Amino acid sequence: MLDYYINFPECFDDEEGVFESKGWIILVLTYRNKNYELVFYDPVRLM
Repeated sequence: MLDYYINFPECFDDEEGVFESKGWIILVLTYRNKNYELVFYDPVRLM
């Protein structure tokens, strides 16, 4: 059993292209019943 889960937004499957075109996404990592916000940036898309 894993100690962690990465929670994608509920609308991720429907709006995957939108997230890709924005160049960033915020995910929630749940580790040992604590939530941590992870922000991923694609520097090429942000230019």
